[in-house]
Amino acid sequence: MSNGLVDAAEASTAPRPRLRIIYASATGTAQDLAYRCGRLAQRNHFPVRIDDVERVHLDDLIEHDGDGGGGHVVVFLVATAGNGSFPPSATSLWSQLLSSSLPLGSTLQRLQFAIFGLGDSSYPRFCWPERMMRKRLVDLGAKEVERGEGDEQHYLGLDGTYQPFLAALFDRLNAQYPLPLGMEILPDDVALPPTLELRLLDECGDESQLLAPAASTTTRWLRLVKNERLTSPDHFQDVRLFEFEVPTDKEPDLNFIAGDVAALRPVNDLQSCLALLDRLGWTKDKDRFVQVWDTQSQRAISLPALTPTATKSQTTLLDYIQHHVTPFSALRPSLFPLLRPFATSDVEREKLAEFCTPGEGYEDAMEYGVRTKRTVWEVLDEFRSVQLPVARAAEVLGGEMREREFSIASSPSLTPRRIQLLVAIVQYRTRIRTPRRGVATRWLASLDPSDPTTPLIPVQLRPSTILRLPPDDSTPIICVGPGTGVAPLRGLILERIARGAGGKERNTVFLGCRSARDDKLLGDEWDQLHAQGHVAVHWAISRTNQEGKPRKGAREYVQDVLRRQGEAVWDQILLEGAWVYICGSSGKMPEGVREAVLDIAEEHGGLERDQAERFVSERLEAGGRWREECWS
Repeated sequence: MSNGLVDAAEASTAPRPRLRIIYASATGTAQDLAYRCGRLAQRNHFPVRIDDVERVHLDDLIEHDGDGGGGHVVVFLVATAGNGSFPPSATSLWSQLLSSSLPLGSTLQRLQFAIFGLGDSSYPRFCWPERMMRKRLVDLGAKEVERGEGDEQHYLGLDGTYQPFLAALFDRLNAQYPLPLGMEILPDDVALPPTLELRLLDECGDESQLLAPAASTTTRWLRLVKNERLTSPDHFQDVRLFEFEVPTDKEPDLNFIAGDVAALRPVNDLQSCLALLDRLGWTKDKDRFVQVWDTQSQRAISLPALTPTATKSQTTLLDYIQHHVTPFSALRPSLFPLLRPFATSDVEREKLAEFCTPGEGYEDAMEYGVRTKRTVWEVLDEFRSVQLPVARAAEVLGGEMREREFSIASSPSLTPRRIQLLVAIVQYRTRIRTPRRGVATRWLASLDPSDPTTPLIPVQLRPSTILRLPPDDSTPIICVGPGTGVAPLRGLILERIARGAGGKERNTVFLGCRSARDDKLLGDEWDQLHAQGHVAVHWAISRTNQEGKPRKGAREYVQDVLRRQGEAVWDQILLEGAWVYICGSSGKMPEGVREAVLDIAEEHGGLERDQAERFVSERLEAGGRWREECWS
């Protein structure tokens, strides 16, 4: 140990079982928790390896020796995606675990595991992926060491149960595998060597450090041709219609189907990045090439290409800050322990130590940083004594920049070379004076399609696991989508019309907005489709009447309009086998729509409530006729 840093070899030579930490992340949170667990393992002198679940094969689990004698223990961190589904990265391993050829009780009999689920109890399928994986691992013979579930609704967020989970896990492991005589757990104020190290290079990375392919089968470089505000200029919410096209005639059509999503990787604001570099004293190195080095595998990590023609590592420090990390996004609680060893002011070091202390310290950290949506940059700007070496950038500056997914609002049959997205520009206030702004939507809103310097945008076209049209075009569909939930439904309806499956008897849409004047998204287009007989459109306008004047009486929502059309809705569901689609914000809306359908089954189907519940769960949900894609 020297200068407060632990030599990597010192933490890996103890006769302790190896911990393999496997994360299935949807937004990066499970990955962050994995690295937190990894750092705690280092402090407890457990050799550790951290892997994305998409790099894990079933054979890796079968070969793990979970018995004594320096074997392995696997820690799973499993996020919940969509309506209680696995993150896409976990689908391969989950499919392997479900194989009917695996002998029950013995396939994983040598595996010891701990598992922690990430979820939000406001969703009905809270932590379903973790629960399903845990049951399957146990069925296959694995031995459970510890289990936990994190709830975003907890007053401490996921940390409310993650910290106790970690404490219990390492208490168990330390009891089972005692520390050798003379070895002590490393204190929190000692800086561990980074798992991911940002290295400054004297020249561009050599051919052995190639980037991942700039254009995979799902990534296309597209030109922005439209950035149009749909809501009225004085409305509090700015919702935009973005349109992207294939830039040249030589390139093939886009490969997507109705219901798919487009994933875009945001770019941080240049002036903010320069200010961050100045604050950290890194400006002199901003044009030097960098490389992200994985210290556990001793290899460089490929970074996404910044241009369509890039073939090797040409990333400068400024490029890295602008394109690959998230210092301007809301911070995660793991930031404070990472900063603590690098504070040179006694006052600031003491405050960071308080933030790392269980109990009131965690509560103060939540109040200061998490609930206010404070960013990493803002914390660094306030804790001025924190001096970070460039090597810590990958670990401290918010984590990896991830793509944001947006539902495609257009039809592949009508516009095979273009896609359209409906995006709400995120801006809101907390008790901090400066408004909070979404990194991705701020970047999108700043793009000018008329500016010739606007670059081509890399867009990944990803299949939806939920939104798929019925295989038979004669099957009716009932779509419910208030607000920006209209986006994927528009793509589905336009595709039906393009296939010749239009008609009010086959396509029914329930849309919602606050005001007929301010946020009736694409209202003229929907009215035209209704008038042409392609679709039956029903609007729920909660704050005004159809003329835009303040509404008298109770507010009206999509579930209320759905009930008014209950008889027709029930006939389509029961007699014609209609599929039901629900899209939009999570929270009360999806459950309200479900309650409305249950009410309709009672009133128009003559069912008792328990019968209605079984009908929805067994005939619609289990039968694949209930498609719900909602987001927070």
